[in-house]
Amino acid sequence: VQSQPIAYFHQSFILKFRSINFANEFFGKNLTGTINSGSFQY
Repeated sequence: VQSQPIAYFHQSFILKFRSINFANEFFGKNLTGTINSGSFQY
């Protein structure tokens, strides 16, 4: 019972970290690519 909140926190932390990592990679590549090509769009 006591280990449940810790496991939930750990899981949500991993999910947040993963999504932030993905966003950085995705938007980083897209932004640099679109800036270099001259067409800036989301």
